[in-house]
Amino acid sequence: MRPVCLFGLCAALWAAFSFPAFAQLSCAPRKAVTDQLARRYGERLIATGETASGPLVELYAAPEGKSWTLVLALPDGRACLMAAGDGWRSLSIPAPRKGKDA
Repeated sequence: MRPVCLFGLCAALWAAFSFPAFAQLSCAPRKAVTDQLARRYGERLIATGETASGPLVELYAAPEGKSWTLVLALPDGRACLMAAGDGWRSLSIPAPRKGKDA
């Protein structure tokens, strides 16, 4: 399941950076975005990842996965909303397999 999720996330990021739609993302100062997510939805930062081109991808979620928001944090201090939804479920990262079958 995890490889499928990672593939989907990578495809979404590729699409966001490859098309003019990237310029149309809803962006604001990062502090304003994160304050709004906390105040309106009770979301807090639960995961981050660095992109090859510089921005940081941040995932915010409310307790029990009630809502979630994927944010692109740009080096200039802005944060852009990429996706949002409800029903977030965290998956554990499996440990690498050991032995001859790895």
